[in-house]
Amino acid sequence: MKRNEPLLCLVLTFVLLAVAVAGCAGRSTLNAPVGLPEAARTCSVADAEQALANGVDVETPDGTGLTPLALACRGRCPAVVEVLIQAGANPHAADRSGATPLMQAAAAGAPKCLALLLQQDPDFLATRFDGFDAVHLATVNGHADCLRLLLEAGAQGDRFSVDGRTPLMLGAAAGETACVEVLLANGANVDHQDGEGRRAIDIAHAAAAGAPPARQRRYAAIVVLLSGPAG
Repeated sequence: MKRNEPLLCLVLTFVLLAVAVAGCAGRSTLNAPVGLPEAARTCSVADAEQALANGVDVETPDGTGLTPLALACRGRCPAVVEVLIQAGANPHAADRSGATPLMQAAAAGAPKCLALLLQQDPDFLATRFDGFDAVHLATVNGHADCLRLLLEAGAQGDRFSVDGRTPLMLGAAAGETACVEVLLANGANVDHQDGEGRRAIDIAHAAAAGAPPARQRRYAAIVVLLSGPAG
């Protein structure tokens, strides 16, 4: 048995060494710094500040091409948006679809992020490749609070998308009563027609025809709004 003791000790030494190395590697992985895109995505101000302090480029995109500012807007993270803007993030950088951070905030329903971006000389004329701008996106996603902020800041409410739809038409089609109200209060033209010659009220009537009862009531309210003094 004694003749085997040196071999046994050697085996145990290797086992202990392997465990120690694995433990160090595990701790290293756990303590690895979070990347700036991930910090923006998870709304972590501390991780975002640490990444920037480590010299990470504020425009470092994630795997889909979204900048940290776009990710923070999409995730409705105003505190991170503020950190990134202060670090020099470009508020006009567009993603692969042409969407800017302003559009991301409008589409996500992030009024606090939107308010911060509206202080950065916003480009209201920028559109995605489909012609949707921030007003279109706030409307079609039902974010009346964001829509109101955009219009009050000077965004246009009657622009046509590539397929010939205005925000009012989109709101009517989606049954977004609050957005239709905001658009009308800001002078949206009820007589504009899409490529098929339909006005917003015609679109609302058509959408109501195949909708369940609860949504039919919403469309009925929209028709009343579009039939009022503004119409």
